[in-house]
Amino acid sequence: METSRVRDDAGSAAPALIAVVTAVFVGMKTAGYIDWSWWAVTAPVWGSFLLIILFAVLLTVVAFLLTIRDDRRARVGRRRA
Repeated sequence: METSRVRDDAGSAAPALIAVVTAVFVGMKTAGYIDWSWWAVTAPVWGSFLLIILFAVLLTVVAFLLTIRDDRRARVGRRRA
């Protein structure tokens, strides 16, 4: 008998949640239950992209600062030697 493997689908939960929330918001907006702007209704979609971009920028800045620090330490070490 073949045993089934358990798959880890945790990575697909966030996009599915964003899609469901956006669909609910769009449905509520078109049905007239909420009087939000379309920017607010579609915020789960563009907000998630914005968070990804901000995280990438933050990682780039941290990597740049660490590189500068390592270069300075290497220069100070060469002067003392």
